[in-house]
Amino acid sequence: MKSHGTCIAAVLLYSCLAASVSGDEAVSVRSPSRHFLVTCSEGGQSISVARWADDVLNKLERTIRSRMDFKNRDFRIKIFDGSGTSSGRVGCSERFSEGKLVQSLLIESPDKVDWEDILELNCGLLLNGQIAVGASALRQRPVGKVPAWLVVGLSHYIDPVLKSRDRRIVLNWRKSGKVPGFSEVLKWYVLPAGRSREKAVCTVAVAWLLTLPDAEERFDKIQAQLAVDGVISDEWIVSLIPDCKTVDDVQKLWLNRIENERMVISDPGQVFPDALESIKGELVICPGEGGVPSGTNLPPVIGLEALIGMKNLEWIRPFCMNKSTAIRLASVGGSSEVREVGEAYCAFMDVLRTSGRDNKLRSLLARADDMIQKLESITRKREEYMDGMEQKQASANPLQGSEENSSPDSLERSRIRKYIDAADEESQAGGADGDLTGVGAEGTR
Repeated sequence: MKSHGTCIAAVLLYSCLAASVSGDEAVSVRSPSRHFLVTCSEGGQSISVARWADDVLNKLERTIRSRMDFKNRDFRIKIFDGSGTSSGRVGCSERFSEGKLVQSLLIESPDKVDWEDILELNCGLLLNGQIAVGASALRQRPVGKVPAWLVVGLSHYIDPVLKSRDRRIVLNWRKSGKVPGFSEVLKWYVLPAGRSREKAVCTVAVAWLLTLPDAEERFDKIQAQLAVDGVISDEWIVSLIPDCKTVDDVQKLWLNRIENERMVISDPGQVFPDALESIKGELVICPGEGGVPSGTNLPPVIGLEALIGMKNLEWIRPFCMNKSTAIRLASVGGSSEVREVGEAYCAFMDVLRTSGRDNKLRSLLARADDMIQKLESITRKREEYMDGMEQKQASANPLQGSEENSSPDSLERSRIRKYIDAADEESQAGGADGDLTGVGAEGTR
């Protein structure tokens, strides 16, 4: 997140990008919840982005345990492919019009934009709008009300990859230096680019607040305070933390949380069932959806291999373009392994779009199917492993082991390392394409 405190740079960027969007070629779609108006150059893209927007909203609402109010707000998303640019861009704007807060998120070439920037800016607008709608003086409310620590923390918390990565960053920071106190975190209303360690601390801070009792009431009070005063101070938040009477009490609990992070067992890889299910959902092709014409001669569900025999039909080319976009959007928040699977199916769609040779298409499809099957198998085994580890942790003291495992850190490293090595050997023996084990993917998103 570059600057959610003022959004000045984002507004300027939005003004530049908006001029390059062609309204004549745009296709607008309302999301299933009706809360988002998505405009893209292709109808299939609009549908995919609309579903993504609803998914982010649902995850955010479940996290803060509160429904967002869209009665007096209008949220618009514009997404398009850039022409001749080597990198994508993302921008936003907020304005009041006829008693409504009009918010816009604009993304150019989403496959080239940092996923964190898109997610943070989108969540920032959602949270900012919630505060604005609830404020008593709607028209006088300044832009950029929600502090960076809250926006970054919540947006990373709802993304499993970012949440897992941030936890590791904080643990490494704890070993090599002093993690900032909670009072300092509350002062981070703006986080400049490149503050990965600070962002990671924001994620852990929000996770801590969510694990404390009465999380729903706590976040309701934080939103109300931001709407009225716009400031969350360490003195004010004392009353929201159980068993705390002073700022020092809060700080002690915060430091204890950081120390206890090393005792938490997390999945050693970055393969998440939700990401796989999203890709698999895009592989279900039905007549009348995603550019596929409705027709009595088409089966209710069209298999990917059956598309090979339809490669010369008129609707195949636009369908393949839209489907590739949908698959990439479904996998963009996943790990490198998930994105590799997505790209394998996109490679099939790219050749199908150009009416490529049948043997080439079958080869590409077989490769993609093999990759997703191996990835599903590894995911199941990782889940079984973690279930077993959690059961052992619950029934025995991990510190009462051999000298080799005399500390929580060494215990975690030795057992997880052994598991990953076994997964590596199995994957290599199976001849899988790409790295499907999650090893070395710590920095991926």
